[in-house]
Amino acid sequence: MSDIKITYTKRAEKFLQKNPTRLTEEECTDLVRTAVLKLIGEETRNIDLKRLEGELKGNYRIRTGEIRIIFQVRFGIVHVASVEDINFRSSSY
Repeated sequence: MSDIKITYTKRAEKFLQKNPTRLTEEECTDLVRTAVLKLIGEETRNIDLKRLEGELKGNYRIRTGEIRIIFQVRFGIVHVASVEDINFRSSSY
């Protein structure tokens, strides 16, 4: 299994602190870890994952209910996923 390091921007951490009943940090970490593993072909679990285009090109989006998690991945010996933003659907793009 691949090593994955997940970091959060202050903006993403702030969302998690303000909305602990909607999405916990552990749930977010699990979703991002699953997404990265799916991108490298080590995960078969279904997850709503999309590569973004336009202004957010190079980022990925995970959709879970009405919440969107925007993140970037740098692939290497240790894959690094940086969660850029977590927000509700109407405010995330």
